[in-house]
Amino acid sequence: MILMWLGPFILAVYWLRRFAISTSMALSGLQKRFLALPESAPKVKTMLTTKLCGVSVGSFVRTQYSAVALLNSRAFSRSHALLLLCLSSAGTWATMLVILLSWQFEPLLLLLPWLAGAIYEMWRKRTLAWYRPFGDFALVLIAMRWVLRNQSVLMTTLGESDLHFLLADGRFPAQLLWLAVAFAVTLLIGIESWAVILALVLVVAGSLSLNGAVALIIGEMLGHVWLLLWRSRKLNQDVREITKSYAVVSSVGLVVAFFVAGLLRDAFAWSFTFEGSQLTEKSLQFFSLYFAIVVVQALVVLAWGHFAAQKKVDEVQKGEYFPISWITFMLLSKEILDFILKKIATRLDLLLAQKKELDSKDRAQIPTAFLAEHENEITQLALWLPKALEESQNEKRI
Repeated sequence: MILMWLGPFILAVYWLRRFAISTSMALSGLQKRFLALPESAPKVKTMLTTKLCGVSVGSFVRTQYSAVALLNSRAFSRSHALLLLCLSSAGTWATMLVILLSWQFEPLLLLLPWLAGAIYEMWRKRTLAWYRPFGDFALVLIAMRWVLRNQSVLMTTLGESDLHFLLADGRFPAQLLWLAVAFAVTLLIGIESWAVILALVLVVAGSLSLNGAVALIIGEMLGHVWLLLWRSRKLNQDVREITKSYAVVSSVGLVVAFFVAGLLRDAFAWSFTFEGSQLTEKSLQFFSLYFAIVVVQALVVLAWGHFAAQKKVDEVQKGEYFPISWITFMLLSKEILDFILKKIATRLDLLLAQKKELDSKDRAQIPTAFLAEHENEITQLALWLPKALEESQNEKRI
């Protein structure tokens, strides 16, 4: 019986991911501007262009991995890639839009531009990207409405169980429990916004306290930043150091956000309210908490990034290139991935040309460690690049 509620919930999370991917493809022009940004660009222009790139990706998680892949490839400005990592929270706007519009907007209206784009694409026999996000987002909203209609199924299942009372318990020990649960589940499944969507539907149903919602949100965000660290553990030393510091600083920011959200929760309890139905009020309260958490985390990370970007790194970096699984599971922006693959292909050609030009006399003058690293990188790229290109082509067909 619970599957009648769980099915639409899974669909909502799935189509939210598809919406982020189709949005990233539709707004790829903003990513191209970022990738063409010169090192000497004015700070205001750099900040704005980088933030728009994060917005265009439409995903907190995919922006993080795209930034780390740029850092790992060493084919792009280190400071710009680091700034993109710090501004990865800009990608949360897609989830925020779901929170604001889930039950306040008619999703069928979005099918009109989607239908027009689909007809035009078939008629002119050309591929378009701009219309796909409309259809994907409409399906997200339809799934969310379906979840709301089936809330009675969830309520019947929970009944007067201990779990139901624990969900409604807003005390600190219960918050820590739900934070730990969200963190652990995120490490296992790695799916973005699952806890946010779950918290939203439980809050509007009256089954979850706002304090519990805060715990689920922060637990999921913590899970994603520490999962990023784990998945980057074999990359070059600069990336390992950056992801470790980023995870620690993000955790500090989220702890601060935990208490800021608590103050905002108290304001809702004692004085501040939103006009509208109970459904609208709870949705806006939830949105306010989520927005506050994201902003606080972003500000703390940006403060760290200002100093991290100024640190000098070794020219010789040891470690692997990012795993092919990042491409397989579509953890990277397609535009950024194509940029990286072109740069790495060029790098491999250059390394092979250098190897061909070196004679025995030249080799004798070069330290053995450098020659060994040169050979190792050629071998590594020769194995890695074909697989990466193959997975990239498979992603295009999805």
